Amino acid sequence: MSYPKSNEINHMYQAYALCTFIFALLHLTLIGISANPKNHPEEDSILNLPEVTDPPDSIKRKERMFQNHLENVPIHLCILWGAFIIQIGSLTDTNYGQDEVRALTAIVILYTVTRVFYTIFYKFEIQPARSICFLLSQLCILIAGIVMCRSAFKVNY
Repeated sequence: MSYPKSNEINHMYQAYALCTFIFALLHLTLIGISANPKNHPEEDSILNLPEVTDPPDSIKRKERMFQNHLENVPIHLCILWGAFIIQIGSLTDTNYGQDEVRALTAIVILYTVTRVFYTIFYKFEIQPARSICFLLSQLCILIAGIVMCRSAFKVNY
């Protein structure tokens, strides 16, 4: 019988909470920088907003950066949290070990780091680093899904 140590479980809880909060902050930041300042309803003219000087390509890049975030992160967080829930739910099983706890903790941290750097590299047009970060983040989700399924099939209630 090999149960995870309580401090490893605490680390997993802390990593998931912190990484989820980082994504919330990243989301709010991307909303702010990707908003098209030329895309206002007519009634906003009374606000006397400053004239927009961003070139159209710059605005398009910011919008696309945010759109990529919206296309990937929500479903990825569902997979990561699904793996977390199954992981916690299966801790009572005697066949369950520490490997999954460590793996998911490392995966959620690596995923968060790669997505943050992906966003930075996207903004500053740095290739191939952007593509490498994107592929690594996708690999993290694939591994998390495998760990989730593996954990679910280890449980015997």
